[in-house]
Amino acid sequence: MTLMPPHCPVFFVVLFALLSSSCGAPRSSHLKVHNGDLVDDPTGPVRKLSEGCTGSFVAPRVFVTAGHCRGKKVWSDDESMSISLVACQTGDGFDGKADSDVDGDWRICNTDAPASAIGVKRYLSVSRRPVRVGSTIAFLGYGEGDKIRKTGSGKLRKGTARIACADGESLKVVGVPARTGQATAPGDSGGPWLDQSGDLVGIHRSGTPTLSDDDLIDFQATPVIAKGFGEALQEALLDAF
Repeated sequence: MTLMPPHCPVFFVVLFALLSSSCGAPRSSHLKVHNGDLVDDPTGPVRKLSEGCTGSFVAPRVFVTAGHCRGKKVWSDDESMSISLVACQTGDGFDGKADSDVDGDWRICNTDAPASAIGVKRYLSVSRRPVRVGSTIAFLGYGEGDKIRKTGSGKLRKGTARIACADGESLKVVGVPARTGQATAPGDSGGPWLDQSGDLVGIHRSGTPTLSDDDLIDFQATPVIAKGFGEALQEALLDAF
């Protein structure tokens, strides 16, 4: 995955018009990748953020996570080194809660050192394509692990799912069986949702916690076409130089 330059605000307006459906408000912020596969990617762009969240580098000094993630440090793969977040922006109207019914649960920050200082050698590109209902996405996170099999606690995990609804405020997956399906769980907030080309289409924000093996899990992300995201990304990229 290579960095692609962000497009002008008009592009995000056009993408917003292409998307349809309504997703509604998320229900809880207690998330981690559930029944997902362990990922070994020590030089990759997806990293653990302090205070129990996940995020991604989209440029050497630009880190994207959820608005409600308040951690200040981004860790190396082995957690032996870290760099700090500075000059962060969140969405207009965001009230700090993961279950807020607004489109601003995103956070874009510059870092005080390049990502290479903690071993990152690749960066996510931001998608140029609209997300369609029924399309497959991959999601990654450093959550506490698999609830059913109880493995992989705090390690990077990956799952896949199909989009149930998509609009300018939410991307949503619904009705994933807790016993067998791949979903999100605590610690995944801020993690990337990727399209089939591996480009960033959303920032994970919330979902339904699992209480038993028979639960059905819903979860959702803030799309990269959310109001203000494109402009904030452009600003962060300029400030990085």
